[in-house]
Order: sequence, then C-alpha cells, then structure tokens
Amino acid sequence: MKRKLLFTSFILLIAGTAYAQSGTAVGMGEAYTTFARGSEAIFWNPANLAFRNEGLPSMSISLYSLKLNFGQNSIDRNFYDEFFTEKNKIMSSEDVDRLLGNIPDDGFRADFRSDISVLAIAWKNFGISVEGNAWMDIKMPKTLVEIPFTGLAQKTYDFSPEGNAEAVGKINFAYGRIVAREKKVELPMNKSLNFTEIALGGSFSYVQGLGILKTESANILATVSDDGVVARGEIVAHGTHLERKLQEDGEYNTEFVEDAGIAGSGYGINLATSGKLDNGYIVSFVVRNFLNKVTWDKAAMEIRRTLDTGNPKFIIGAGQLEDLDSDSITTDEDIEISGFKTSQPMDLRFAVGKKAGRFMYASEIGRENEKFLFALGGGVQWAIFRLYGGYRYKSAHNINFGIGLGSNHFIWDFGFGTRDGMTPGSNKGIIFASSLRFGF
Repeated sequence: MKRKLLFTSFILLIAGTAYAQSGTAVGMGEAYTTFARGSEAIFWNPANLAFRNEGLPSMSISLYSLKLNFGQNSIDRNFYDEFFTEKNKIMSSEDVDRLLGNIPDDGFRADFRSDISVLAIAWKNFGISVEGNAWMDIKMPKTLVEIPFTGLAQKTYDFSPEGNAEAVGKINFAYGRIVAREKKVELPMNKSLNFTEIALGGSFSYVQGLGILKTESANILATVSDDGVVARGEIVAHGTHLERKLQEDGEYNTEFVEDAGIAGSGYGINLATSGKLDNGYIVSFVVRNFLNKVTWDKAAMEIRRTLDTGNPKFIIGAGQLEDLDSDSITTDEDIEISGFKTSQPMDLRFAVGKKAGRFMYASEIGRENEKFLFALGGGVQWAIFRLYGGYRYKSAHNINFGIGLGSNHFIWDFGFGTRDGMTPGSNKGIIFASSLRFGF
C-alpha cells in the first residue's frame, strides 16, 4: 500500500518541442529566426540554408549545442530567504497576504527543459542533425498553500494538478532553396516590398520516444459546508516504462522499468520562408510542428486514481476523518494498454532582422506552446569578440545576454538569461546555453 501511495504522489507531482539552441540565440533573447545560418538554420529556420552568398563557408558543423532552462512563477531567492529560512518565524497578516499574493490564482507552476544537439552538419542547401529534448511542466493549486495559513472556509476547493514530463531523441533532415529573385510584392495604400531573394525550406524529424508521463485528466474537488467535508475526484495518466508486478503479499503494484528501452516513435515537419529586402532587412516566417506525432507503444500503461469520501464527514469527532480508512474512499486501477499517441502544438514565428556593419538587431512575435511570444535582441561584433543582449516574453519576462569568440569559420559562445528579475536574488529562473561551431 505504501508503494502505491508513493507512486500516486509521484503522478500528482510531475504529471510537463523545443530545439537545441546556441549561446548566441539565447543571448539575443531568442530573436534569432532571421540570423540563423548553416548548421543553426536546421533548428531555427531551414529556409536560411539557401542563403550561402554571404561570405559563409559551404559546410558548417555544430559539434554541440546545449540549452538548460529552469523556472517557476512564484518565489525568488529574496522572498525565500525572508519567509523560509528563519526558524520559528511568526507571520503577521500582512506577511500572509504577501506570501499568498506572490502565488498566481491559477497556482504554482514550475518547468524544466533541456535541449541538446550532439552533432549538426549543413552542406550547401542541406542539413542533418541529431538532438535530444527533455522537459517537465507542473502546476499545483494555490489552495494547498492557502489552507494552512487561512484555514478552511465554507466553499469548494480545487486540488487538481496539471503537468507532463517527456523525453525524445530526434534525427532532423532539412533543406532550403531560393525560389525567387528580384520580386516585388504590392501592399495596400500604394506600398510595396522589393525582395532581392526569397527562400523556402523545411525539415523532417524522425522521433524516438525515450519516455513520457502524461496527465490525461485531473479533477479533485473538496466542498466544505455546515454538514462537513465532501471530497471527490479522479486522476488519469498515461505513461511508459511502467509494469504491473505481483508482490509477495498477492497484490499487484505498478513499478518503473529501467530497461524498457525506446518507448515510441514518430515524426515531425517544420516549414519556413525567408526573404531579403533591398533595404537590408530580412523577413522570416516559420511554422514548427506543422505535423507532429509520436506513438508510445512499449511498456505503456494507463493509471487511474479515484477519491470519493461519500456523505459529508466532519473534520473532527469519533468515526469521522481521523478514523477514515483510505482504502474505503480510494480506488487504484492500472491498465496495460497497447499504446497511445501524443502531438505537440503548432508554433508560429514572424521575425524581422537586419545586419548593419558590426551591428545586428531583430524582433519576433508568435506563438510557442500555445502561448504568446515576443522577442527583441541585438548584437555587436568587434574583431573576434561578440556581445549580445535581448528580451523575451512568454508567460514571464526574460532578460538575456551572451558572449562569443570567433568568426564565420569558428565560434564558441555562451548565453545566460534570468526570468522575471535581473539579480541573483530577484529572478525566478535561469537559462544557460552554449555551442561550438566550425565552418569549412
């Protein structure tokens, strides 16, 4: 029974594709769709593989590209030091209001993401890369923090969690081609855009699913009234690397299986276009996950947990909550299934950028993971030194910067970012990225 409770708690806690990124891209706040060239274009904008007339080498190799990103939406270091490090701290009503005010009404959210490419090669108009992505997103209801400080009121509380965790590996094949030169596009109000080159591109990804735990539905409600407490709900999750095993006591428990191997496979398609204007600007439009599907068909299970306290129960009193048998109000059901499918939401990016001598700057708007995205960034190059700065908004404000050493034939870069704060004590998340690229 203890193992079942631990496994259920695991589902409650963690039940969340991006692409590998360089320090340059992160340093510019990810406003990099127009500037990515060579091996980086495979990830960012495959149409840019066609732009080879910029003094760039015909072959570009990224030995590695890495990004790590962790953040949450509620507590920074200064806040933690103030409220959670002092022993026997007595909190005033103002302290409680500040603590609860720091947590959004839709709950505490945290996320972790790692994206790494172990090799990417671009040759002329073609590109191929190998990468891995792992991410986790969780949300816990604000109710869990409110009740210890404010007590129970006569109302209905929502204890429903949300989240997913997933890891995949990919092989990407990309191609970009110039489709038009010296093209004039008429706009309303007698305006026009004069393109010197227009490129189209796309990439196909073969996906190997390494593991997943996905919450299909979660609905846990508790109602407090004069009659007592009623709690009902259900959590349903799909996962891989899971097996039902018969224990010595005759019960079946669901356990994680380390050697389940590759748990699924699938594909993804991205489309892109870029155009160079006669005034030096570049305009790009990218559709990621135009088609994206993974079938998880190995060591797959459905986990279902239900809760029903029945008639209202008083919080105290003989025969009430303190004597309640958990087995009488909960049910555990684990079902081995043939498989299930997942897909990623379609992402859109519209970007405008320009290089002017040593300087470069760009802005982007779009949608990523079904959330609004805005990015603004720039950089400057002096000899072998490159400096970048940028701002990005997607659910939170990110301030990024980056540094690089090298030229068109070699670059080693690093990028850093903070979420909702610029100092170590005020930010609520960190980003780190780095890459090493060669050109021949």
